[in-house]
Amino acid sequence: MQHSPLCASFQRSAAALRRTQTLALTGILIAMQLAFSSVAVYVTSNVRITFGFLTIAATAALFGPVVAAVHGALADVLACFLFPAGAYFPGYTLSAMLVGLIYGLFFYRREVRLWHVLAAQLIVDLLCHVLLNTLWRSVTGGSAMMALLPLRLLKNALCYPVNCALLYGLHRLLRRLPLAQRL
Repeated sequence: MQHSPLCASFQRSAAALRRTQTLALTGILIAMQLAFSSVAVYVTSNVRITFGFLTIAATAALFGPVVAAVHGALADVLACFLFPAGAYFPGYTLSAMLVGLIYGLFFYRREVRLWHVLAAQLIVDLLCHVLLNTLWRSVTGGSAMMALLPLRLLKNALCYPVNCALLYGLHRLLRRLPLAQRL
């Protein structure tokens, strides 16, 4: 029975979870994400800018959507306990998993083009950061979602070109690494 390319991508990515090299490198990338995310630039008390997303994008490109989703979940849970900013809420973990999944769908086993980066980041920003994370912040913080939405939209709109440029640069770098070509 012939599997679709999407199904095969998920199967390859899930199989990668059994390799020691995958687990070790993903662990290093999670540690890097925690380090990058712990250093934040606060625009307002509710809006912060970090660069941890680059590590989950690297995991997605190297190991696929399944490994990147696991990376997102583990990094979120670890960050909650290592750098507590309130009570743990599973909605944020779901968002982090979706970020890894989306990046994996666009970046895994592909010659990443600019349109891949632009589309992936747009979906991540709109679905995960603007819609879901605003909903989670509304649920956990008691603020009305519609009151939070304009600032979240503005923050993501301002960060979008910078994040896209950083992601595209990351993929150009990954193409040159000998390790990335062997995975």
